[in-house]
Amino acid sequence: GRGAVYVRDLERELVAVIESDASVATVSDAVADARRGLDRIERHVTDREEPVVAAVETTESDLDTVESELDRDRLPFTDRLREVAVDGRTDAARGTRELRRELRRVRDLLHDCEFDTARRDAEAVGEAADRLVVFVEFAGSVWSTVDSRGSGANVPRELSDGLVNVLAQAVERADEGVAVGHDADRLAFEYADVTPEPTADEETEPDPDPTADDETIAQPDTVVDEVLYVLRELSTAAERGDTFLQYSLDELPDSMANPDVLVNLRRFTERQTDLFDRVELQSPEPPGFLELTAAADTDVGEAVATARDRFRDRHT
Repeated sequence: GRGAVYVRDLERELVAVIESDASVATVSDAVADARRGLDRIERHVTDREEPVVAAVETTESDLDTVESELDRDRLPFTDRLREVAVDGRTDAARGTRELRRELRRVRDLLHDCEFDTARRDAEAVGEAADRLVVFVEFAGSVWSTVDSRGSGANVPRELSDGLVNVLAQAVERADEGVAVGHDADRLAFEYADVTPEPTADEETEPDPDPTADDETIAQPDTVVDEVLYVLRELSTAAERGDTFLQYSLDELPDSMANPDVLVNLRRFTERQTDLFDRVELQSPEPPGFLELTAAADTDVGEAVATARDRFRDRHT
């Protein structure tokens, strides 16, 4: 009969009931009411907290990916990438160190029950971490293209002009024989020593048979970054709730749209029978499509994300 009670007054109210002349049944009812109220509060807090916790965990995983990729030290300009992606020594992006500090602040906001602010800040940090992952993976693919004297690479939409310019400068310092041009959404490479080899989208007669070059396909361990990049693009392109994805190979950077990458990707995803009912690669080079049908009642985007994790675990 006391009506609603503030949490801060709950203990005093319960003590008052217990010390009164009320019957045992009345005291029991008061305790039960208090318990139900606390349960509702706990559920409310959990409902508000869980999305933020999930976002923080995803972001931490992305930051770990950035740092572990750089620790592998495969590129001649890895030190510069680390300055940018870890130390944040550029105006173009915040590094992993700063983003980890931001995540600690998000946790503090959670502890203070500032749920809306925590969620908004967690999403912003998550987007920044995602850009760093794309940046580091794209750097590897760009160097592969330059090393093979390819003519260019499509720039991922997540990357700002500032980050792309940082990468272009790093490539030019690492290889004095290349000039990197940046026009809209594409990098173009010009070489002092050779004529660039045609890239996949310049080939006039791509092989329509996805299995024709299987005997000469590179080993998976030699194209890990490229396969991970394509799987990430597929996951991003998938619509939430869909079980089918058709992806145009023309959307891929030139260094990714080749049989070494795409056939390895097809082989691996075909073996993930718990994730995919069907995997069809119309051609190992553009033009063409990669089609994925997820297993029953499975979101194709989640299936691709899981396949990406498995590929990374197996080959890194």
